[in-house]
Amino acid sequence: MTRMTIVLVATAGVASAQDASFDGLGFDGLGGGLVGSRANGVSPDGEAIVGGDDTQLGTIAAYWFEGFRFPNLLFDPAGDFAFGTAEAVSSDGDVIIGLHGFFRDGVFLQVAMAWDNLGLGVELKPLPDARPLGRLLTFPGDISNDGSVAVGVSSDRSGTRQPVTWNPATGAVRPLALLPGRSGGQASRISADGRIIAGCQFGAGGTDMLVFWTDGVPEAVDVGLPPEFERFEIHSLSPDASVVGGSVTPRDFDPFSNPIRPAIWRRGSGLEVLGTPPGAPFPTGNDMVQGISERGLIAVGTTSVSAAGSPFSATVWLPDGSVRTVADWLIDDFGLVEVGDWRGLLEATAISDDGTVIVGYGINPLGIKEAWRAEVPSFLCRVDMDGDGEATLFDFLAFQNLFDVEDPRADFDGDGRYTLFDFLAFQTEFDVGCP
Repeated sequence: MTRMTIVLVATAGVASAQDASFDGLGFDGLGGGLVGSRANGVSPDGEAIVGGDDTQLGTIAAYWFEGFRFPNLLFDPAGDFAFGTAEAVSSDGDVIIGLHGFFRDGVFLQVAMAWDNLGLGVELKPLPDARPLGRLLTFPGDISNDGSVAVGVSSDRSGTRQPVTWNPATGAVRPLALLPGRSGGQASRISADGRIIAGCQFGAGGTDMLVFWTDGVPEAVDVGLPPEFERFEIHSLSPDASVVGGSVTPRDFDPFSNPIRPAIWRRGSGLEVLGTPPGAPFPTGNDMVQGISERGLIAVGTTSVSAAGSPFSATVWLPDGSVRTVADWLIDDFGLVEVGDWRGLLEATAISDDGTVIVGYGINPLGIKEAWRAEVPSFLCRVDMDGDGEATLFDFLAFQNLFDVEDPRADFDGDGRYTLFDFLAFQTEFDVGCP
């Protein structure tokens, strides 16, 4: 099994509560009931949050801007509430994608949607003559930082899943290329610049559990799945597409004794099955990595560990290789004692690109499901390439090694090439040093 190497750690010590914050995001209560809310995604800069508002009328796609105290509700093309959830949002918060359910010709269907920051929606179109996959015509996966490309799944005329991209402004759909011998697949996540899409493909000859489309060209990657596992599922992607997070399913799956496990795959080092925090295991099957910051510095997700009476817990995998529940981390390391008033932080669903903003949902002190937002100090120190917390000669050597294999962490000027200018950019940041 490959050991995950995480670089760029924070300086030692316990931060103060002034360095961090934790807030519940509220809920609308439409229809007379205070039912709850859930956060599913956060913008790359951490300023916008999307999810769902659970009202007595049903769950309505929602988003939070400026203050994060109560959700704004999203609408379908007819101007009615969008009954579903918002899943991802662009850098400036101007483009949101998610799922909307409605009745068409007496049949309940669900389709992917794109919304602007006024809450007005456009249906993301299915492929021609699509036959629903159960209730689904299309399903959203992710959106590029600039909001110009959305990815996901559309059914086709035979009712098979197909990986697609959409233009969120118009809803126009375009199929992604399939590898030889593959008849379908899924586009799950997209890099910050919109050039790389991560997903899977399948066909009579088998399944490619990890496929990267780079500028539309597909390439299957050998995940390096350990023999005791049979499947790797994608749930998250780092902004530079160098790290993929998800879960692995054991061949002898048993929810009590051999559950689904969180896992992460890195370019250059392969797959690692991750650990879980101390605590009583609970057979929920929810263990997964749901969000990854820049270059995989911090990963967040959910593990089946019972805490504060809840059957599963929001979890963070830290740069020093440790794994903690988000609640324990916020209380013990940042002094956010108010987190302890909640009855449980159930899931951490997304993280900002720089790793400073984490969102999810939990059970608040009143026993109501509520979205939450946590902000912590930045762990980012790009020149600490060997992860010892300092900028030293050894970081130059580590950078050289990464440069030689064209690892994305060595592309310091961000131009997609590996040149002298990356060394100059590294030198400039090295002279400043780590915080």
